[in-house]
Amino acid sequence: MWTVAKPLEKAGSDRELHAFAREVFTRLKGGTFVWDPPNVPAGVTVDTTISATDTDCEQLEGLRAGMAITVTPPSTLESGVVVGACWVAADDTLTIRLANATAAGINPASGTWAFAGTVI
Repeated sequence: MWTVAKPLEKAGSDRELHAFAREVFTRLKGGTFVWDPPNVPAGVTVDTTISATDTDCEQLEGLRAGMAITVTPPSTLESGVVVGACWVAADDTLTIRLANATAAGINPASGTWAFAGTVI
C-alpha cells in the first residue's frame, strides 16, 4: 500500500516517477553502527538486542518491527563466530544472533557493523 498519494497522471510521467522514488526511499533503511558483541561461549548461540538509544547506535532509529533486515559484520570478526540471524522485533531495535562453532569461548572485538532493511 502506498504511503504517498498516488499520482493521477499517466504512467511514466515525471510526477509519477518522483512519487515512486519517494515511496521507495521511505521504505529503505540502512547504515552502520559500532557494536561490541558479547562473549559467545563454545558451541552456543547468543541473542543480543541493540537499541537506537545505545551509544553509537542512533542509526538504528527508524527500524520498524517485522521489517526484512540483514547485517554485515566487520571484516575483523573472529574466526568461528557466525552471524546466525537478525531481526527487528520492536521499533528502533535490532536483534543479532551470534553462534560460536568452536570448542572455546570467543569474545568478539568491537567493530563497525552495517545493516540494510526494507519496510514491507
